[in-house]
Amino acid sequence: MLRAQFSDGTRHTIYFEPVLRGPISGSLRNLALSNQVKLPKYAGCLELPTGAGFDPEILRD
Repeated sequence: MLRAQFSDGTRHTIYFEPVLRGPISGSLRNLALSNQVKLPKYAGCLELPTGAGFDPEILRD
């Protein structure tokens, strides 16, 4: 679960359980890895420690 506030001020609680499968996002079932998720300003998306990312539009939906 991630609580996010977007640049327009809206807030969402995002539940990742349904997408935590496969080699890219499945590793986030490990709490130590999921705690390494970042939101770097240069990327504009949520960056996973695996190198993958989620665009803000995807997270909002």
